[in-house]
Amino acid sequence: MEKMIVLGILILFIGICFTPNISGDIQKNNGIKGRDIIYVNWDGSGDYTTIQEGINAANPGDTIYVYNGTYYENVIVDKTIDLIGEDKNNTIIDGGSNDNVIFISINRVNISQFTIQNGGDYDYGIWCKRSYNTITNCTFDNNNCGVMLGSQYQLESEKNKISDCIFSNNMFAIQLFQTANATVTDNILFGCGIVLEAYYLSEWNTHIIENNIVDGKPIRYYKNAENITISSDTAQVILANCTNFIVQNLESDMLFPIELGHSSYNNISHNNFTDQLVAVYMICSDYNNIYQNIFTNGEFGLHLVFSHNNSIFENSIRDNEEGIYVYGSNNRIYHNNFINNTQNAYDEGNNIWDSGYPLGGNYFDDYTGEDHCNGPNQDIPGSDGIGDSPYNISEGDNQDLYPFIIPDGWLHPQIPGDTNGDGIVNVEDLLIVLAQWGTSGPEGDVNSDGLVNVSDLLIILANWG
Repeated sequence: MEKMIVLGILILFIGICFTPNISGDIQKNNGIKGRDIIYVNWDGSGDYTTIQEGINAANPGDTIYVYNGTYYENVIVDKTIDLIGEDKNNTIIDGGSNDNVIFISINRVNISQFTIQNGGDYDYGIWCKRSYNTITNCTFDNNNCGVMLGSQYQLESEKNKISDCIFSNNMFAIQLFQTANATVTDNILFGCGIVLEAYYLSEWNTHIIENNIVDGKPIRYYKNAENITISSDTAQVILANCTNFIVQNLESDMLFPIELGHSSYNNISHNNFTDQLVAVYMICSDYNNIYQNIFTNGEFGLHLVFSHNNSIFENSIRDNEEGIYVYGSNNRIYHNNFINNTQNAYDEGNNIWDSGYPLGGNYFDDYTGEDHCNGPNQDIPGSDGIGDSPYNISEGDNQDLYPFIIPDGWLHPQIPGDTNGDGIVNVEDLLIVLAQWGTSGPEGDVNSDGLVNVSDLLIILANWG
């Protein structure tokens, strides 16, 4: 019996001495334990030297663990796996400025702890085309768009999550394209924001977008809300199925500073946006007022799609590729200055571009008409600050019937016969006409025919008082 006890003790002692250092191996592998872990290291010390090789060898449910290094790849994830980097600052996937850096074509993929950089000019750091995927603790740098959620098919992509990521030097940080129920939280963005491109209400008002900061200012996303005034300390505003919001006094160079989807009866005013792709983007949004804003040096000042009965007035829209694009009906667009835009206005709907006579329409710097007449039909001799012929809006049959001759012309209405511009036709105007009788004026040449004569006198008398 004693021999058996001694033998047992010896076997136990030998086992302790010669058992592999399991705890040491786990520590070496960053604490990751799983049923099947595939290790990738560029230096050859792992199972594979490229991430794609590791994915190709994996089974659904496996973990691909990637050691620090720069991996020049365009990765396709077509299996349900966890893809984990050793350290997001030093585990880098570089797309070589060609194609998407990572393309996810399957559900339930988890990606974390990478720097993802240098996607193609029109591609993405990560394009996630499917659902229930999670992207956390990554850095996205120098991509056209950091992360794209969605596909061309409605609701093919939903319930994806992006959190605790850093986005810098991207045109867009995150694009939500025809996707629903996305969660976008606790991300830090530098010089880039979030863009929603969708038509259906469920692709606008089902998201959770919270605690995302751009250059120290928050992105404010509201859904199914009303009667809120947005703080001026805001980088970007996204309204989904919202009413009676006030958005004012914002200054931003975001590419999409204001986005409205299925939102109505809101007031957007006194904002200053520059270098935008679209300063105000609206889809399926009606009865909003957009006034006294400045939109400069962007691609579009305003872009309205399937949006109707909005009022757009007293804005300065200048130095853009396209001042305004409208695809809708019964929008009223008047008293705006369109200056130095490559194309001032496009209208593919049926909209109203003036407020009748004498309130007038807009100022377009490429208007070539003259101002010799006045009246609703612009057939009465005497200038009134409104062009005698309409301004044709590109892409359709719409016209501004009463375009102004000078910027802010609606603030300086001209009364025929008011030769001294004091707002009333009286004896002082008559004396100017008499003093310049028989000459070319110019002040007394009320009808701009090059000669001060009885025709100018009759205009004075017709508008007396």
